[in-house]
Amino acid sequence: MVRTHIRTALAALVICTLGAAGVGLAQSPPSVSVTPSKVWGRVSGIVFDSLHMVPSPGVNVWITGTTRATITDEKGRFDIDSVDTGRQVISFSSAVIDSLGFGTLGAATNVRAGETEKVRLATPSLQTLWRVLCGTQPRFGPDSGIAWGTIQDAATNRLLDGAPALFQWYELKKGASGKRLELSELSATVRTDSTGTYVACGLPVDVALTTRAYGENKASGDVSFTIGDRSLQRIDLSISSDMVAATGAGGGTTGATSNSLGRSLRGRGTAILRGVVRDDQGRSVPDALVSVSSADTVVRTAKDGSFMIRTMPAGTQSVEVRSIGYAMLTRFVNLRPNETTESSFTLNSATTLATFNVRAEKTVSAQQTEFLSRRKLGMGYARTIEGEAYSNALQVLSSVPRLVVNHNSGAPTVTMVGVGRQCSPTVYFDGRRSSWLEIYEYPLESFRSVEVFNPYQVPLEFQTPVSNGTCGVVAYWSKFNFGKVGTIPPP
Repeated sequence: MVRTHIRTALAALVICTLGAAGVGLAQSPPSVSVTPSKVWGRVSGIVFDSLHMVPSPGVNVWITGTTRATITDEKGRFDIDSVDTGRQVISFSSAVIDSLGFGTLGAATNVRAGETEKVRLATPSLQTLWRVLCGTQPRFGPDSGIAWGTIQDAATNRLLDGAPALFQWYELKKGASGKRLELSELSATVRTDSTGTYVACGLPVDVALTTRAYGENKASGDVSFTIGDRSLQRIDLSISSDMVAATGAGGGTTGATSNSLGRSLRGRGTAILRGVVRDDQGRSVPDALVSVSSADTVVRTAKDGSFMIRTMPAGTQSVEVRSIGYAMLTRFVNLRPNETTESSFTLNSATTLATFNVRAEKTVSAQQTEFLSRRKLGMGYARTIEGEAYSNALQVLSSVPRLVVNHNSGAPTVTMVGVGRQCSPTVYFDGRRSSWLEIYEYPLESFRSVEVFNPYQVPLEFQTPVSNGTCGVVAYWSKFNFGKVGTIPPP
């Protein structure tokens, strides 16, 4: 990891793209016009995403220090006329470029009267970024990615020196015999430099990563993300003492869960998250479920799509929004103690195909195939929920061996006993990690079936960086995402 002023190195990299010495970072167009000269030139060209290896549409391009500006077309092309002659700096930026941490980029050119200057603008390549950010660190493979960002204190906004960021992920590898695939948990820990910036090099780009930042008796919530095919992702993290439970005289904690570094997570605080959920047409989405896993909290949106969650832990927290008929949305927010953070969420409608008639044999999804395969092999315990007289989905588990269920409102819990220790199984809903409160709050008529696995039976598909199944797994399946699988007779 490059430990010396990483953000300064990035700034220097941007300056290098601007051309001759003495040119600073490009600035956004001013709101006032400048007096133009009497002779003009023209600038045209293309903006290229060197990380994605494609032209960049929708990028803002302007002549620095003037009001001459445009936006690239669908092929990344731009054209600016009536440009003053002489040396000019062409700047460009977009939401995507800014999210990667580049800010504004640009290049210098010499504009001549009556002529068109061709300019090719591009983001830095992965090779350049690796050289600047990672130095001589070896890459794990040709698709190795880079995650970078800052770590700060949620209460003071102070950037922290030496704060660790832990990254975890799972990878399938061949076993010692070479005939079996084994699931290996991998991790990497990096620390911030004196500017509060960290860089993690050599991460996989196409699998889910989970990261958490730490400090002196402080932590952030878990943040899950994928680096993607650009091989670069910026993740700024904020930590708070709200996430670390105080220890008693005997060194124990009450009502806390354990994290990877052996500390205890509390997940309660004085921050407030308030917002509204809309669809991609701008319409309010009522009765959507908004959940925060680190706080084990789920609320429903009102008729106007609004929601409010109180007693939230400060720091970076992951928020999930779900509603039937929409794709699930996951986003992380940075919360501050004793403050209200406003955030809006937009759900994309599920794709609906045109109506047509099909004559074919019945097929099932990959999830259904795996489900039926587990049933055929007799793995775990399963039963049908649909059509049964239960008050809520947790009540179904009351008759399952080894499970003790408290399905009262407010703080429902499920405990697995007789496995060497008492602990709470990890719960999934349609293959996604969920919480007991979310399962309790979700309408009973939405569920179709449930599976229960003790710690020695957990299938690989339910083992993740945030849960390795040591306390068992409970997997719920809905009608909407799973379809009919037939009635499962109780064992």
